Amino acid sequence: MGLIKIFRGLSWKSRIAALLGFGALAFASIYSLTKGFEWQITIQDPHSIDNSAPDDIWFSPTGNLIEVGHTGKKVWMKQWVSEKIGRTPSESSPLDLTQKVNAELQYSLRANNKNKVSWIPYAASSDAKKLAWAWNGMLYISDTNSGTATSIKLDSIRPIDALSFFSNSRVGVLYVDGKLEFWEDSGHKYRAGSIFDGRPSVWGRDSRIALSAFDTRTGDISTVDLTSLRMVITPQSGFLNGSAVGLSKMGRLAVGTTDGSIVCYELDRSVQIGMPGAIKALAFYNEEEILAGGDISSLVLVNFTSRKVTSLVPIVGVRLLALAKDHLAYATDGLVFSADLKRELSWSSTSGVVWKVSLAIISLLGFFLSILREQREQRSKVVKT
Repeated sequence: MGLIKIFRGLSWKSRIAALLGFGALAFASIYSLTKGFEWQITIQDPHSIDNSAPDDIWFSPTGNLIEVGHTGKKVWMKQWVSEKIGRTPSESSPLDLTQKVNAELQYSLRANNKNKVSWIPYAASSDAKKLAWAWNGMLYISDTNSGTATSIKLDSIRPIDALSFFSNSRVGVLYVDGKLEFWEDSGHKYRAGSIFDGRPSVWGRDSRIALSAFDTRTGDISTVDLTSLRMVITPQSGFLNGSAVGLSKMGRLAVGTTDGSIVCYELDRSVQIGMPGAIKALAFYNEEEILAGGDISSLVLVNFTSRKVTSLVPIVGVRLLALAKDHLAYATDGLVFSADLKRELSWSSTSGVVWKVSLAIISLLGFFLSILREQREQRSKVVKT
């Protein structure tokens, strides 16, 4: 009642000024309310789909989950159709790539080549239809269905550290001296490439890859982009404690470290996970958010813009991550898991005070407006009488 008397005792100009002030506060309150909502990502139905230790997992261009690994000198491959992930996969017959070669197979991506002496690198195409391997100056590309292989004579018999499919018909060949070449499956050299320091590890697949040499004096990492006719190589340095690399669809580079941090070079952001342990696997959810796992105690989602770290599921030892839209797969040393990611708007738990204050201001504004309407109706009745 005291507020009513005070308000009615004001002049019309003062009343209008008061209403404008409360209106501005109400607008600010409504704006704050909208800011209180945020997108939150949760993991749905995480469950084990295989009890193996694959060399790699990824989603094909059609959305199928691919798993590849090797036992001895034989490469095996499993594939889950996108609508039936979690059910029994289709499994191709193991391919014996190296029957007459006395050397061990090694999967090319993420491999540490520093202390290797004699091995046979192999890689798989993103559609899982081809396997490539190399030995003694020869590059072989095998059809995973028929098992038939095309042999290509390389320009050198130098040992090869790694192979990588840049498309379903082009293979990158990385020699022990750091030289990178590109070959067509028809046998023609696509381009000579460049020479990189150290004995780098290969990360990513298809038209964008990264080459990391964290153990060099300067901690080097380079991205190789073949999305256009002109090859673009972007060198970086200073990642002496790097332990994992992730590349986004647009080519953004993220580096996980041994002390549980993630650095995004293009955004000039570094985020500390807040859990002890090395980052071993990274997968971009979008251009600002990334999934990370490793020796840390949980699979986490990191937002580079807000630096927010969200724990999705408690698990230690994630070494492989694959992501396609809202389908997720991840693997430890003996298990492969599948899950879905759900993105929805939620109210921030830190905005409770803003919510209460906003409601109070909006209610007070409505109260004063009702008084004005009541006075207007009373004056209209006096005029009529």
